[in-house]
Amino acid sequence: MGLRFVHAADLHLGSQFAGVTELHERLSRRVIDASLSAFSNLVNFCIESDVDFLVLAGDVFETNRPSLRTQKHFVDQLARLNKAEIDVYMVTGNHDAGFLPNFVFSMPENLYLFGTDKVDVIRQVYKSRQVTLSGISYANTHVGDLSQLFPRPDFSSFNIAVLHCDVGSQEFGYAPVALSDLAARGYHYWAIGHVHSAKEWKNNCVIQYPGILQGRHRGESGPKGCYLVDVDRNMEISSEFVPLQDIIWKDIGIDLTLTTPEQLFTTLNQNKDEHRADYPVGTMLNVTLTGASGCYQLLKESDTITDLLSDLREGEPELENFIWVTGIDDQTLPEIDWSNLRQRGDFLAEVIAFIEELEADTETLDDEIAAAAADIARISQIELSTKELLQKAKLLAVQLLTGEN
Repeated sequence: MGLRFVHAADLHLGSQFAGVTELHERLSRRVIDASLSAFSNLVNFCIESDVDFLVLAGDVFETNRPSLRTQKHFVDQLARLNKAEIDVYMVTGNHDAGFLPNFVFSMPENLYLFGTDKVDVIRQVYKSRQVTLSGISYANTHVGDLSQLFPRPDFSSFNIAVLHCDVGSQEFGYAPVALSDLAARGYHYWAIGHVHSAKEWKNNCVIQYPGILQGRHRGESGPKGCYLVDVDRNMEISSEFVPLQDIIWKDIGIDLTLTTPEQLFTTLNQNKDEHRADYPVGTMLNVTLTGASGCYQLLKESDTITDLLSDLREGEPELENFIWVTGIDDQTLPEIDWSNLRQRGDFLAEVIAFIEELEADTETLDDEIAAAAADIARISQIELSTKELLQKAKLLAVQLLTGEN
């Protein structure tokens, strides 16, 4: 049997959600505990997967002064791993640098916390295999490139380097490092943290960001978790991303082009339940409505969005796999008889014809038009394709030249 370990980072234990302005009181505790619950999920997975050890690559805590409750949860979970004979190797990052003097509880004996003065090198044997783990923690909130401090590895061992770093950056702060510098150090596996989305590079070694363990806002949407890493007898590495979040953030778009006002509530609830089937965890869901729809006028009425949110949220707080719709973004367009407008033979018909010519061949737009479209997107701070901008321009022309809204 080969070597097996889990690589996680950026647990941010004790952190809170952002961007949720309305939340049912029954969900408040679930949200407050989300980072802690995700850590429990991580520990459960380590035990169930019979791993040899767990690597935590920095920002384990949201601050270097974690609450007593957060501290106790951390220690209790490490004690569970200790009982299962699973070791834990940890470095600190920018968020939790210098946390140890503020920690009340004694650490379990299975935790190896890398120091800050130099790269600590720990040699262990797992399943009769020599394993060497090298790592360094942040001494302060901001540090320079720490990768050059790592010694050349012992090639008779499987070598893991643990670092909280910012790959590709050149600015002093979060251990900026060039990807080529990590690859050149000669380690088999770089267990890194700091970036909150999963990333990996594989060439002569494996370098991986597992991302944050529990998303905290819309910008951290999608599955969050860890890497399960297996190493065979020939030191060939295979890894699998494993989602472990307690609550997932998700954005979905619903095209209402064929939806009538009578079908609106049913259509939104069906889409919500389809999402529930995909993710058996709690969900913070943002919905964007699109399409030229007969629902356009209804959605513009003052109480419609409020009523939709109330209906979509009903009964959800009682469910373990709840879906809480955080907001509805209405981007629908009115239904327009474009054929009739094209046949009017007036200035509006000419404008529509011109825009539709551009729509038909967006790849060969004049440089000046393409640049103007890019400027509009930049100024409005809305990320739209050229075709989407042209569609909006066509609608605006109709509104301005006919008075329709």
